[in-house]
Parts: sequence; structure tokens; C-alpha cells
Amino acid sequence: MKIPAGAEKVEMVDGRVYYSTDGWHTVYLVKDGKARKLTGKQADLARFIAISANSD
Repeated sequence: MKIPAGAEKVEMVDGRVYYSTDGWHTVYLVKDGKARKLTGKQADLARFIAISANSD
């Protein structure tokens, strides 16, 4: 699975990568070379991590 060019992404130390191409409205998880769309609480957690990681 290749992450699209220009996508915002957050890489976790355990190998998970969260990415979004639309400002974190739609969130994808890449793990072990496979991507899946996240919904509900999983997506909310990924958004929180992304916002926290990018707030300097």
C-alpha cells in the first residue's frame, strides 16, 4: 500500500501509520502493508493523535 502524495500522516512507533488526504475528515490506517478506513472511536483517536502530534 502506497500512501498518496500530499497526504498528512502520523507514524507510530509500533509500525502503524495513520493518514488522511482531506484534513483528517477521512482517516486510514496502514499496518502490515494493508490500508483500511477507520470509523467511529478509532477514527476519533487517530484524529486526536494527529492533532496532538502536529501542535508545536
